[in-house]
Amino acid sequence: MYLDPSWAEKSQEKVKEDALIWWENRGNDKRDYKNGLAFIVPNLAQMDKARKGARTALAIASLVAQKKKYKFSAEDGEELGTKEKEANSEVEAALRRLYEYIILPVFNPNIQPPNKLEIIDLHSQINTSHKLQERVFEALKNHVFDSLTPNKLLRISRLDGEEKDYIQAEELVSYFFRFPNYPKL
Repeated sequence: MYLDPSWAEKSQEKVKEDALIWWENRGNDKRDYKNGLAFIVPNLAQMDKARKGARTALAIASLVAQKKKYKFSAEDGEELGTKEKEANSEVEAALRRLYEYIILPVFNPNIQPPNKLEIIDLHSQINTSHKLQERVFEALKNHVFDSLTPNKLLRISRLDGEEKDYIQAEELVSYFFRFPNYPKL
């Protein structure tokens, strides 16, 4: 879940506290599907840089569009073009770094309560891709899996000789998204 810009203004402790509330609740009800959530938190400084760069780029584009009105020389036009490219580059760089970290609820049976929030730094993934979604997936690769082996599936679903002889696939799939002690898919 990509959090909106207002979350960038909160301290990390307040973000963790509020994320834990969201993780536990869905509106006024308790959340059923807890294991499919991760919170991607924006960075206030990068947001300000993107905003400043965008305003500068828009102002320069407006001046360039009205160059006849202001009677800019060729040298002035060239300088404005250079400044516009710099402003656009500043926006792109800030947007690449806009989301700073991920808060991932994880299950740890050794603590009470058995759920904790792990912080995963997204800036360490900046060189893996220019696309934010790909960086998020790369950062989560040790926590979220795109496949399971049959043996692990049997063990997790407790079909390896314990209480049940079978489980419906639909029910098993819902377990992966409901219960934090199941792997995140």
